[in-house]
Amino acid sequence: MAAKGAFGVLLMIVGLAIFAFWSYPLWTEIASINAERDSVNGTLERIKALAKKKDQISKDYNSISQNDLANLEEFFPRTQESGLMLLNTNKLAKENGMLLKSIAMTEGTEEPPTKDSNPKIKNFSFNASLSGSYASFNSFLKSLEKTRRLIEIDKLSFDAGSALQSKKDFYEYTISAHTYWRK
Repeated sequence: MAAKGAFGVLLMIVGLAIFAFWSYPLWTEIASINAERDSVNGTLERIKALAKKKDQISKDYNSISQNDLANLEEFFPRTQESGLMLLNTNKLAKENGMLLKSIAMTEGTEEPPTKDSNPKIKNFSFNASLSGSYASFNSFLKSLEKTRRLIEIDKLSFDAGSALQSKKDFYEYTISAHTYWRK
């Protein structure tokens, strides 16, 4: 009797071994499918989160008034607008009692990209030569500072000049500056 019970246990062990041998590839395939499903579900969740973020950004953008968008466009235009820059600089010079003698603009300069640079933002450099009194120049700089367009002055120099010695408080100023535009 004990032999029959041992034989039955042996048959069960052999049956379990055969079952494990034949089903092991299925278990590994099921495990890999489950891992792939989890990966797809994670990607789907990230897509849903990004869609919600996109909707929020669109809602925020649409809530910006047209006046604010126009101010932003003037601050950070989509083109270099060199002609407008020339007109505005000349207007500011005249309003502050200055004479704009010359302005040289460097259009379309392509700077080599650096790790900190943004390829969608371009630099627009210009040099302006002005004549006038110190008070007028100071007023001109304050007006330039209040313009809506972002202008960074890189270098500023002045000269009394030998031809201007007869007029007191009359100088020639040279400004090297740059502004930005979106590509």
